[in-house]
Amino acid sequence: MYRSKKIAIVSAVLLVLLSFGCNKSPQLEPPVALKSVTLTPKNQAVSYRFDCTLSDTKVTNEADPIPDYIAEEELTQSRLYAETTVGLGIEAYYNGTKITKEGVVVDASKEIPIEVRGYGKERTYTIQPVRTSEPPAEGTVSLISSDMRKMGIADYITDFTVTLYKDHFYCFATGVNNGVAEYELYTSDNGVKWERVEYQPHELGAIGGIGSRAVVKSDRLFVLGGARTEAPDRWGVPEESMWGAYPDISAWRSFSTTDGVTFECDTVGLTTPWEEDWGVMFNPSLPDPCTFINTLAQDGKIYLKSNYGMIMMQLQGAGDFMVTEDGKHWESLPSMHDATDRLQDAFFAFRGKLWTAGGFFNFIGSKDTGLESVYSTSDGGQTWVKETDQGGFGKMWGMTPFCTDDTAYMIGGEMLQDGLRVLSDKLYKSTDGKSWTEVDTGTKYTARRSPQVVVKDGYAYIFGGYTTTSTHHYGFDLKTSMNFETYILKL
Repeated sequence: MYRSKKIAIVSAVLLVLLSFGCNKSPQLEPPVALKSVTLTPKNQAVSYRFDCTLSDTKVTNEADPIPDYIAEEELTQSRLYAETTVGLGIEAYYNGTKITKEGVVVDASKEIPIEVRGYGKERTYTIQPVRTSEPPAEGTVSLISSDMRKMGIADYITDFTVTLYKDHFYCFATGVNNGVAEYELYTSDNGVKWERVEYQPHELGAIGGIGSRAVVKSDRLFVLGGARTEAPDRWGVPEESMWGAYPDISAWRSFSTTDGVTFECDTVGLTTPWEEDWGVMFNPSLPDPCTFINTLAQDGKIYLKSNYGMIMMQLQGAGDFMVTEDGKHWESLPSMHDATDRLQDAFFAFRGKLWTAGGFFNFIGSKDTGLESVYSTSDGGQTWVKETDQGGFGKMWGMTPFCTDDTAYMIGGEMLQDGLRVLSDKLYKSTDGKSWTEVDTGTKYTARRSPQVVVKDGYAYIFGGYTTTSTHHYGFDLKTSMNFETYILKL
């Protein structure tokens, strides 16, 4: 009797459980809905996000509007990506075509119908693209290109330098393609779309290298320094090495142009004689072979303050301080340790003076490495004056300075926190060169060190930099690839 009652109770429990298992109540099904929509106009490297809610089938991008400078024809061939709620068989469709992870091409100049299907249900959304003619707010950093290599620059490029020349952006880029080192030139009208330029003459060979820097003096564009250590180039010149085992930088490099296409080598035709030391030819009127130089042009002169060369078979910093008027013959300027021997400092020209802020001496240690002091010179580097011990930006290096007529800025950098290297996402500004205050840049800027910055038409264009902390004692190395984002800052 007891056994039969126990079996009956168990059977009743099983029936209840089975009845629950067979009850396909709508309340237990996931909602059939859109979670997010992103839209990428043709030839653009930035996507715009549309906000989706369960309660509204009209979806807009009011929080992330599409700028008016995006051409109509680019909008009409946009690529749309859709993410749905998670559930068995829930999928999104556009005009009856399933939207895969590769997205679907749509006309974003008008409303876009999207249908979500699943669990025998359908829900139709209306995507309403919003455009804006409003420029970014002053001091706000906005992303305008998520990857320069999707906008005309080759995908094998790992290092570049950018400058403004005759109202165009010039990018000298380096990378290895199928075992061949490429040294390439790209130009852009808007800092987003890039076009490769075949520089001349072909007999000149490669221009630039890893860590080279572009600078403009008067109407002439110079490309200075650079390492060629990765592979033979397309002209058949082998990579530079020491005894075939260690990377080396064997020559000072300087190339210049007055038309942006035809270049000449500035180390040819020197009036000072070449000399030999331990079997190596050098010219006393040239800087040592180097890369990652800190350089600027001011009052018809080009200044070189600190650089990196191969010392004891590794890349190390040097506090060289030199100047040239013709781009060919350089002369050394007086050394003042506290000002001229800094590495990765913010070196800039502002209000008729040259300035140095932050940086570090010798190498990056585990504590008390960075500098916060600021020095200036009003006589072209002959003498320096300490402006302050504390500039207000912290002990930092790897900042990139840029200036308008009345305000100096610096962005990015690296510092130590609790003995660890961390990157800065800060923007600082100063009206006197010595006292700096932080500017709120918004939420879209990613921390980095040593970005490239170009000022054009009231905006700062911020290219690349490194979004990983440095790992070597001297900050730079020849292997780390740069980031390829582009931001814009209204000044």
